[in-house]
Amino acid sequence: MFKSLTLFLRKRVIKKALQQNRLLQMPDLDKFPVMSLLLDDIQKKGIKELDSCIKDLFNPKRIRYIVLCDNNIPQDVIQSDTMIFITKQNFNFLGVLCQEKEEYLKMSSDDIFVNLSDNNDAILLDYLVSFIKSSLKIGHSKNNSIFNDLTIDFAIEKSNVERMKIIHKYLLMLSGKNGKK
Repeated sequence: MFKSLTLFLRKRVIKKALQQNRLLQMPDLDKFPVMSLLLDDIQKKGIKELDSCIKDLFNPKRIRYIVLCDNNIPQDVIQSDTMIFITKQNFNFLGVLCQEKEEYLKMSSDDIFVNLSDNNDAILLDYLVSFIKSSLKIGHSKNNSIFNDLTIDFAIEKSNVERMKIIHKYLLMLSGKNGKK
């Protein structure tokens, strides 16, 4: 019973977010975009390489990492305003995200949001993505594309660094730039 109530409440938030008119804007990659990335707990191991890759490719003003964790917040990484962890404890018994985490997800307006999560729970990912305000939302083919402005098929590519290089190449093509600086 609680599972169906959880699905109902999450779908209601998703439906409300879809009803809002959001204007798609292609970010100018030369003007230091603000970026957010949604990752899984397993993917945070390569976050230093990913961070340096993003800084080299996009030269962002700010990067925010949102990490989905199964149980507890990992002890080896500090939670900050640039890295937030969402665990099962952040949801109440009805499956609704706590107010603090919801406000954090809503607080900043990003130029680019990238969903790199390989989590299979499409309703959970859509629920979390519905809180994020972004000019351009990018996902991959294994995600539900309901909120994505751009969906990219990475084929067998598992490395997030390589995935970001592919995303950068696509964004350069869509913006009409050739990638030379």
